[in-house]
Amino acid sequence: MTTNTLQEVPAVPVLSIIVTDAGGKITSFSEGAEKLFGWKASEVVGKSVATMHTEQGVKEFGKILGDAANGRYEGSLAFKKKNGQTFQAHLQVLATKDKTGKVNSYIGITYQI
Repeated sequence: MTTNTLQEVPAVPVLSIIVTDAGGKITSFSEGAEKLFGWKASEVVGKSVATMHTEQGVKEFGKILGDAANGRYEGSLAFKKKNGQTFQAHLQVLATKDKTGKVNSYIGITYQI
């Protein structure tokens, strides 16, 4: 493989996977989430996922979870890193449900755009 060929390969975005309980408390925070947001899992597990959202994102939080509970949410949103820096990212949120259809967790997959 030549140097030119290596330069043509596009960079793969860091994928963040965050799992929350039905109330939005973080239960799992991937290595990609640590890289993207700057937090260690030990710092955020048990806290609200709203910690990573900008003020506008917090306002949209209910709609995002509602859409996820009814199928999925997918869109572009501004997020906040541990250092306060904001960035645009693509977010997809899916809900997991129990046998009765009650949401028991949300899975959010994010990558910076």
